[in-house]
Amino acid sequence: MTELVCEEYYGGCPRCGQAQWANVGRTHWCFCPDHNVRWNVGENLMSSWRDETESVWRQNRLMLETMPEVEPLEEGQPIPMAAEAATAVAKLFERLGVGKSV
Repeated sequence: MTELVCEEYYGGCPRCGQAQWANVGRTHWCFCPDHNVRWNVGENLMSSWRDETESVWRQNRLMLETMPEVEPLEEGQPIPMAAEAATAVAKLFERLGVGKSV
């Protein structure tokens, strides 16, 4: 069985491994809207913040404030939800007798 791992350079959601970006000024944040969590990536690592306005940063700040800050998965770490799903599918197949010779 293939193990799914986090492929996000700046870390991924500790449950699903995904990440989206938002800037607040020169500070970069990643977040997962599905699991409502965020993590700080650093400051001035990418120039995208320079093309944004105070209004964009205010909207991003308000959104991010609703999410607890977490430790992200590191790139290459196994994704917990993927492992849980693989185990559940394997158990279901076993219960249904799928893959067993008769």
